[in-house]
Amino acid sequence: MLTPEERQRIEEEEHKRIAEEQYRAEVRAKLQGGPAAPVKRSGRIPWILGVGTVLIIGTIVLTNSRSQPRTGDDGGTSRPIPVCADRRFRVDESTSNTGH
Repeated sequence: MLTPEERQRIEEEEHKRIAEEQYRAEVRAKLQGGPAAPVKRSGRIPWILGVGTVLIIGTIVLTNSRSQPRTGDDGGTSRPIPVCADRRFRVDESTSNTGH
C-alpha cells in the first residue's frame, strides 16, 4: 500500500501531466489553424518615421525658400545693375539719362 505522502505526490504529478496535455492540445489547435494570438506591433516606429518625414520636408521647404530671391521686398535692388558694354565701368542711371 502507498503512504499518504506517496499518494499525494502521485496525484500532483497526474495533475501536472493533465495540465501539460491540455496546454499541448491548445498549442496544437492554434498551430493547425485555430485562432492565433494577435501580433502586437511596436507603436514607436510609425511615430518616428512620421516625425522624420516632417522634419525632412520642413528642411527642404526652408532651404528652398531661403535660396530663392524675394521679389518686391528688397527695395528695388533685385534689378541687375546696368554696366558699360566693355564692363569696366558701372553706368549710373541718374547721370546717364540727363544728357551731360
